[in-house]
Amino acid sequence: MTAPRRLAELYRAAHVQAPAVDAEALLSALDGRGEREQRDEIFSRAAANPVQADLLRTLMALRQDSETLAADVRSLRRPRLHSRRPAWSALAASVALAAVVAFGLHGGVDTLHIDEAAVAGSINDADRISSISFEATDAPAGDSTPLFSGGFDS
Repeated sequence: MTAPRRLAELYRAAHVQAPAVDAEALLSALDGRGEREQRDEIFSRAAANPVQADLLRTLMALRQDSETLAADVRSLRRPRLHSRRPAWSALAASVALAAVVAFGLHGGVDTLHIDEAAVAGSINDADRISSISFEATDAPAGDSTPLFSGGFDS
């Protein structure tokens, strides 16, 4: 017989030598369902198939790790009583916030008074970006013909 050249031929050749056990039957045997004789027969047929034998060896090697992981996940999913706050603490915080808002705004807030003369004197001409003003002012006396006669209000 020649060596198989395709994966499908290799798969068929492996199953001709030792047919695979049904996956559902193998899982039920692993879970311990069914009678002992049936489980033993399923395991012996699976051991005869090289692919399923490797799979069973891998499952048995990982069993302890999976049980440890399952126990750790179970312990993390348990509710912790010390991390939950009672409902009355949320109510007390809400009442305290309402009192601060009500009494804090009741007295009123004084507006800030700015001395405009001090502000105008503090800006130097070198600090100004532009000295152009768009406010309406009277035209200088010496300028009789302005370049532009339009305004922003038109």
